Amino acid sequence: MAILLSSTLGDTGAHVVWKDPLGRAIAIKARIRNVPTMIIASHADSHTDSEQALFYEKLRSHIPYDPECTYVWLMDANNVSNPTLDARRSDGKQSDQTRPNGVSKLHVCAQEWGGVNTGGTALQDAFRCRYPNATEFARHSMHSEHLNSWRRIDRIYV
Repeated sequence: MAILLSSTLGDTGAHVVWKDPLGRAIAIKARIRNVPTMIIASHADSHTDSEQALFYEKLRSHIPYDPECTYVWLMDANNVSNPTLDARRSDGKQSDQTRPNGVSKLHVCAQEWGGVNTGGTALQDAFRCRYPNATEFARHSMHSEHLNSWRRIDRIYV
């Protein structure tokens, strides 16, 4: 996992706050256009719901809330928050929520980094804020010759 900043930003004073030893996440603090900013990039575990929940707990425990910062979280969440809007099956059946605990722990991170405990608001899905009812998908899977699925698992929270 890496975060690249444009040289046109000038001296951002960027430094690593935390990086996952397995390479699945990194957080940096920088001054972007003179705004203190925490940028988090993560690629969540996708094996099981419980492993994914532990991944998000690990992020939350290692990346602190800094009330001075604006947070930007770039993620391959490997889950969908809203299966009705963010998932589709070729057979027309409703997609199940396969990672309820992972989604729950993701939302705990979004609340903490948004400063909910100190009067702020949770980080929000930027795409969903701009397009509340749109259906777009980042991942296509072929499960069999007759079953395909599409999911919006890549998101940016701000």
